[in-house]
Amino acid sequence: MKRIGCGRDPEGYLTVEAALVLPIVLSVIILVICLWFFQTDRLLLETDVARACIRSAGERGLSKEDRVLLAGAMAEGEGQGRYLAWSGNRVRAVMENGKLTVTGEGSFGFPIPGFGLPGGNGTLHASVSRTRSVRSEVLILRMGRRVTGAAAAGLNSQDP
Repeated sequence: MKRIGCGRDPEGYLTVEAALVLPIVLSVIILVICLWFFQTDRLLLETDVARACIRSAGERGLSKEDRVLLAGAMAEGEGQGRYLAWSGNRVRAVMENGKLTVTGEGSFGFPIPGFGLPGGNGTLHASVSRTRSVRSEVLILRMGRRVTGAAAAGLNSQDP
């Protein structure tokens, strides 16, 4: 007569271990894929903001308002359709004291509800900001003349 509960079935242990380990492994795989999407979109945003800042700061003959509008339109237009999983991308451009600042923000929501991220709502946020000085060609020429003029005056004062 066989006793109940004394024999151990090794196949049952494998099923229980798989039931415990498989959800953890799948969650880690999904987390890695989602973080890859987030990082890719963050890099795209950084590229779009930097490109818009550099191009609009280098445009000649624009007023302050036109330069700000151009920077915002460039960053928004270049990023359209390129982001993998972001929602709510916002781009702002501000020009103060001869410096153009372009800022972009985006958020990414995880597909797993209730995922324990910092902040508690299951979304990651990223913000990128780039600043570039806006200088006209006239200002650069004037600065160059001052430097060469000061250097020439320094050379003349050293002559005996």
